[in-house]
Amino acid sequence: MVVVGSGGAGLCAAAAAARAGARVMLVTKGKAGRGNSTAYAGGGFTVACGGALIDVTGRVLGRDREPIDGLFACGEVTGGVDGANRVGGNALTNIVVFGLAAGEAAARYSTARYSAVRHATARHAEMPTARAGTPWALCVTAPPTAPGARPGELRRELQALADAHLGPVRSAEGLGRALDGLARLERRVAVLADRARAGLEPAASEALLALELPGAVATAAFVARAALERRESRGVHFREDYPAEDEAWSERHVIL
Repeated sequence: MVVVGSGGAGLCAAAAAARAGARVMLVTKGKAGRGNSTAYAGGGFTVACGGALIDVTGRVLGRDREPIDGLFACGEVTGGVDGANRVGGNALTNIVVFGLAAGEAAARYSTARYSAVRHATARHAEMPTARAGTPWALCVTAPPTAPGARPGELRRELQALADAHLGPVRSAEGLGRALDGLARLERRVAVLADRARAGLEPAASEALLALELPGAVATAAFVARAALERRESRGVHFREDYPAEDEAWSERHVIL
């Protein structure tokens, strides 16, 4: 099984899965242990209070509330665990409880799936294979023209857009501007991602950033859409145009 992220929750999930007997690969951009949890402890704060919808075992649920096969999540990537505001110290509880639960559940899933695949492979071991020397080619169509901006520039544009309209104080007008800007940014980011997939980004760091940007833009759009739909103020979500809590929203989550 593959664990993406080396924050506290990711490390806890990886350790739990390994202890349960799964073979674990940990994927991280930096040194293990220097993930979001370390940054949070150093003074960061969260205003999104949203993320992947999960059940008590860490399985990610789709819009229909049905589990997405083989996908588990824990930590800051998940939403709904802390309600409208994360009280100081709750991050550690989240890491331990859901990191362990997701790691153990993912280990059970991957072990069962690996056994099934190994059995199927053994049954089809005599299937013909390609002869040595058979040419294989991967053809990727690159954009015809070079993009006008570099990945770092587009990331700074995204950061400025989020800082201006997706912070703790929000309004329908600002959220609408954010969504308009994100729609334009999405098209430009897609061009850079295509170039990175085609191997046209010479610097590895630039290629990685280009591949990450579509997900970052999509995440910002989810935050904006959810904040626009929630027409009240609650926890760290404050709407200038709806400054009070609305009891009708007290037990409702926005699922996109």
